[in-house]
Amino acid sequence: MIAKCFVKEGDFIPMNQHFTTTSAHFEICGGKVEEICIDEAFNTESDYPFKGNIDIDKFEALIEKVGKDNVPFVRMEAPANLLGGQPFFNGKLKSS
Repeated sequence: MIAKCFVKEGDFIPMNQHFTTTSAHFEICGGKVEEICIDEAFNTESDYPFKGNIDIDKFEALIEKVGKDNVPFVRMEAPANLLGGQPFFNGKLKSS
């Protein structure tokens, strides 16, 4: 339903990591999924707790490249199955 309502030909949908059927629905509507997860997401040695986060620099670069009018929304997959079920966090961690 989200794809049919919001995605049009030529749109780019930034995601931390795609979920296969969600990605397919966006593509059927003419959109293109852009995975912009953080580099730690693919580092199996890293103990970073939120590997599902998006990379803000990659996000800003995408908007610069395609224009904000071609980005209808940001899709966050929680938890990102293809990243091993890693959670995301949008905020500041409190220091102990």
